[in-house]
Amino acid sequence: MKKITSLFVAFLFAVACMAQQVVTPPTNLQTQDYTYTATKVEYTEDGFKYSDINLPAKVGIMNGSEIYIQGMCEFLPEAWVKGTFNGEEAVLESGQYYGPYSDEDGEHKLYFASLIAGTDALAELILDYNRQTGEYQGTRYVLLNSEKDSYAPYFQYTQPRLVRNPNAVESISLAQEVINTEYVDIAGRRVEPSFTDGIVIKKETLADGQIRISKQIK
Repeated sequence: MKKITSLFVAFLFAVACMAQQVVTPPTNLQTQDYTYTATKVEYTEDGFKYSDINLPAKVGIMNGSEIYIQGMCEFLPEAWVKGTFNGEEAVLESGQYYGPYSDEDGEHKLYFASLIAGTDALAELILDYNRQTGEYQGTRYVLLNSEKDSYAPYFQYTQPRLVRNPNAVESISLAQEVINTEYVDIAGRRVEPSFTDGIVIKKETLADGQIRISKQIK
């Protein structure tokens, strides 16, 4: 029985450790400079207090379908969250671990979370992507949460936005990197790039998920 109990405790410890892993972006991730803006909601003895935040952030797209965002946690600005990206929206799952934070009250575990207004059930954060401006914007609440799987916020934030910095010219060009190229004929059949004559459509997938189409005649 003692051996079984020890194994069970070790299993629980391993699961707990896995749950506390922070997001680490790929080493070859190319990022763009953004500003994360939102309205911070604090609970005080006198009621709700609202304040605007503007935090430096970075956004990177990997393989056209993975998104990594740094800067959404004002107390741990180096922390990352990740999600999926389809060229139209980014989806970030709740429960991602930012890391530990210490202050005069001790050490706190900080988690990224989101929920739909009017509920206390955690949900994924959906950020709509504007191709013209490069901006991401959501309507759900963002939480700086003390729990992974339940509603227990230190602070709540409304109207989350990621605004691309206008002077990030070099970084913006990285998003236009072509990561995949396909050629199809006018019937929609895939052809080799070494075609000799006729009309073909060139389809390029860019690093930020956008699709670029051009027609070529030989």
